[in-house]
Amino acid sequence: MRHCRRAVRGLLALLVLVSATVQGHGVEHRVEHREAVVVTLQYASGRAFSHEAYEIYQPGSDTPFQVGQTDAQGRLAFVPHQAGRWQVEATSPGGHGTRFELQADPANSQVQAADSSGSHLPAALLGVVLILGLFAALALWYRRRGP
Repeated sequence: MRHCRRAVRGLLALLVLVSATVQGHGVEHRVEHREAVVVTLQYASGRAFSHEAYEIYQPGSDTPFQVGQTDAQGRLAFVPHQAGRWQVEATSPGGHGTRFELQADPANSQVQAADSSGSHLPAALLGVVLILGLFAALALWYRRRGP
């Protein structure tokens, strides 16, 4: 009987130690309603920029504050914890993407996006330069080839 009690006590002590170790690896969650900044991204065609990578940088930092993928509707959301200019970068494996800043002030629940008009100008200019370069190369090739 005495050996049985020792065995039970030993098992109980072992069980307490194991449960404390297992509980230390648990993940808890909390659900709350808060003001978040929601950004919706889409291609120029209007199709959602869905399931694509993005990074958000807080003011004054080169380390990403948040990294993830947009949802099926091309949305990303974050809760800014400090006022300032936040930077958002989103890219697809095909080379499409955007980079813009927004001004956030969580104390006043205000967000102001930077003007993105003209963001297509560099891509259009690059396209025109490539086409003109191709025609120039063809003209030089025909000139050297002779009649």
